[in-house]
Amino acid sequence: MLLERAALSFLSQLGEMPCTLRELLRRLCPQVLGQLGGYPWYAGADVDLPVDCGRDAVGLQRNSLGRSLAEAGVRFRGAWVEVLPEGHFNRQVEATRNKAIVLFGRTTRLIQRVSDAVGPHPLGIWIDRQGAGPATASRLMTAFEDAQLEVLEESPDRSGYRLNRHPPPGSSGS
Repeated sequence: MLLERAALSFLSQLGEMPCTLRELLRRLCPQVLGQLGGYPWYAGADVDLPVDCGRDAVGLQRNSLGRSLAEAGVRFRGAWVEVLPEGHFNRQVEATRNKAIVLFGRTTRLIQRVSDAVGPHPLGIWIDRQGAGPATASRLMTAFEDAQLEVLEESPDRSGYRLNRHPPPGSSGS
């Protein structure tokens, strides 16, 4: 209940709170909606939001969060997720024979979406351990060839990086 209320309160900073799960997915990961139609158990299924907390509770937390953000001089820029339906996941794991590769691909895609949204500004990224394969830093450097990657922390549990993307040639780099 607390996570749902917090997530909906943050999303409400960007406009109206989503009223259904499909509306939430349309905002956060629109490409998955077409994929869900291929699964009979998702076809036509939807859930009203919020599920466990009332709309009034979300409204109160939204207002409090908005005031706190404004007082701190912080602006909530958005939320991004990568939803991978189970059949799609299973096919990707079968094709690569490696679950870690599939998950890192999704992580990279998510970082790319966030990076595209914030533009050429530095982006701090904290990532859970990404399998037992090669170091995450080298894989990120390969995935973001147009960027400089500064390692903030690397440990067995998590890693932190600052991604500095260079503006495309001819852009103002704002």
